[in-house]
Amino acid sequence: IVNQRVCYKSQGPNVTDVLYSGVTSDGKIKTNININLGRTDDIVRNIYTIDYTFLQDADISRLSLFKMGADNYNDNAFTKYCYGDVNGLIETDKDCMLVDIGYLGEVKTAENSDFFFGVYNSSDVEEYGDPMMCVRKFDAKINGKSYDKPGYQFFGTNDGLSQVTCELTLPKEADRSIKRGSKISLTVEYEILPNNMNTYYGSSDYIIASNFIMGTGDAMYQQAVGGKVIVNATKGKVLADKPVIIECENDECEFTINGGLGYVPLLINNVNGNKGYVLEQKVNGSWQKIDQSVIGNDYWQ
Repeated sequence: IVNQRVCYKSQGPNVTDVLYSGVTSDGKIKTNININLGRTDDIVRNIYTIDYTFLQDADISRLSLFKMGADNYNDNAFTKYCYGDVNGLIETDKDCMLVDIGYLGEVKTAENSDFFFGVYNSSDVEEYGDPMMCVRKFDAKINGKSYDKPGYQFFGTNDGLSQVTCELTLPKEADRSIKRGSKISLTVEYEILPNNMNTYYGSSDYIIASNFIMGTGDAMYQQAVGGKVIVNATKGKVLADKPVIIECENDECEFTINGGLGYVPLLINNVNGNKGYVLEQKVNGSWQKIDQSVIGNDYWQ
C-alpha cells in the first residue's frame, strides 16, 4: 500500500480512532484501514475495520487482507498455534515451528462466524503475551456475488526462527479475476493474552478466574466467543458493534449490549455538545448513573 494518508480522528478518552487511507502500488485497489484501541481492564484489544475497493479490473495471484506476522519480519518463538470459530477449536496445539517457507496448503473458507487464529507457548522468556486475531465481520461483493465468510491460508515464515502465520484472503470459491467496483469489508479483532499469570499485572476478574486456561487454545476460544458483542437500540441508531457506536436521536439514545469481556468501550455520536450528559444503566428496573470516576473528571464516559 502506497501514498498513505493518516487521519487522527480521536486519541481518546475511551477509544482511539485513526484512519489510514491509500492505494496499492499498481493503483488498482483503494484501501481504508480504521484502527481503534479501546480502554479495557483485561487485555490489549485492537479493532481493525478494513475496506478494499477495486478501482480497476485486477487478476489476483495473492491477496492478503489481514495477516499475523509479516513474511520477512516474524522472529517470534511461539511453538504452538490453534484456530477455530464460534463453534469451537478446529485444531489446537499444532506445531508452530516449521521449516517450510511460503504457503502451507490450499485456501480454505471459514465455515462459521468469528474465525480465529492464535499462537502461544513461546520458548522466549521475554514473550509474555500470546497474540490472536478474530474475524468479527466479513462482507465481500466480488463480481456481483456476495460472501460473508473469509478465506484463510497458513503461511510459513523464517526470520531467524520458523513460524506459522495465518493470512485472511478471499473465500476459496471467489473469482480471482476481480472486476472494477468489487468491494471487501472486514472487521478483525487483534488481542494479546497473558501466557502466564505470574506476569499478568491486571485485575480483570474473569482473566484471574480463568488462569488455568491461559497459554492454551481454550483461552483464545474464550475471547472469540465471549468477546462477541450484540447491540440493539430502542432509541437512536446502532452504527457499529466493534467498537460500539451509537448515534443519538434528539440528544438521547437507549440501547442494550449483550456479550463482551472486560470493559466494553463505546462511542455516542450526534450530540450537541460535550457537557450536561449522563450515562445510565437500568438495574432492577431503575436507572442508575454510571460513575467510574475517582477524582472527578477522570474516566470520562
